[in-house]
Amino acid sequence: RLLIDGYQIEHNGLCTTVFSAPNYVDQGGNKGAFIRINSTGDQKYFQFEAQPHPPLKPMAYVQGGLGSMFM
Repeated sequence: RLLIDGYQIEHNGLCTTVFSAPNYVDQGGNKGAFIRINSTGDQKYFQFEAQPHPPLKPMAYVQGGLGSMFM
């Protein structure tokens, strides 16, 4: 599910939802996020903004498989 801040902590810290796709489908306006968890279980949250798309056609990196049917 889309999360505006990229992540959400729920249930007294027992459940964390991470949404790593910033500005989902170019319309969400949301941040992306990821978590680093060290060997002692400490959690550090990182948020990031969407970046502009490179000037490439959709599916430009797909080789073979179903992707070749659409090129």
